[in-house]
Amino acid sequence: VYIGDECYNVCSGRGFCDAGHCRCQKGWTGDSCERPSSPLAKYLVADFESEDWNTDWTKVVGGQLTEHCGPIASRQALHFLGSCSRYLETKDLDLQDALFVQFDLRTGCLEAVRGGEAGGDHSVLLQASCDAGISWTTLRKLLLIYQQPKYVWVLLPKELRCVGGRVRWWQPEVGDRNKYDWA
Repeated sequence: VYIGDECYNVCSGRGFCDAGHCRCQKGWTGDSCERPSSPLAKYLVADFESEDWNTDWTKVVGGQLTEHCGPIASRQALHFLGSCSRYLETKDLDLQDALFVQFDLRTGCLEAVRGGEAGGDHSVLLQASCDAGISWTTLRKLLLIYQQPKYVWVLLPKELRCVGGRVRWWQPEVGDRNKYDWA
């Protein structure tokens, strides 16, 4: 909690306010920590085959590399089947020229989701942020209807084409382990 002079734009979510001045996190600079110190990647391609696959992600919760879902886009997939949160968030990217978020998705690998459950509360939210995750905009609610691998592409709105953008897949309602899973 900070009580005192306000910092512009809450230090862009990449620093803390100290007496009205932003103290930026490593890798960020500017009066409101709005500029990266070095260029950010303009895209992320993840096939989950290399040993250092997790360096592209800020946070991975409830997922593990498996072949349980069969080939989706390659041999292994990042399979979300944990009983706690299920969450995947990219590192900061330069999304100024990005038009789409594209990925392959399969749901119900271990137990098919049927009927009303497929579009129910266990859906996965695809979201984007331009302020280091302070606020998120939902791009699409992904229903658990893809029993076969499905190529998904979602338009990235102009207001989310920014430097330091992040994308996340989040399943707020999980249920039991191995139920309502996705990869």
